[in-house]
Amino acid sequence: MAPELRLGVTGVRTAALQFGYFVGAAVGGLALAVGGFTALGITLAALFVGATIPHVLPHFPAGPAPLLR
Repeated sequence: MAPELRLGVTGVRTAALQFGYFVGAAVGGLALAVGGFTALGITLAALFVGATIPHVLPHFPAGPAPLLR
C-alpha cells in the first residue's frame, strides 16, 4: 500500500468497524427487547456465523491467471 493512502485506508477500516458495532448493538438490543435473552443468543449466534462467511469462502482472484512459462 502506498504511504500516502495509509491514513485514508485506516479511516475507512475504522468507520466500517464502528458501523459494525452500531449495527450489532442495534440488532442485539432489538432482539433482547422483542424476545428476551433466548432471542438475543440466537441473534448474536446468527451474526457471528454471518461474519465468518467471508473467511471460509474460497478466494478467487479478480483478474486472469498469469501465464506460466
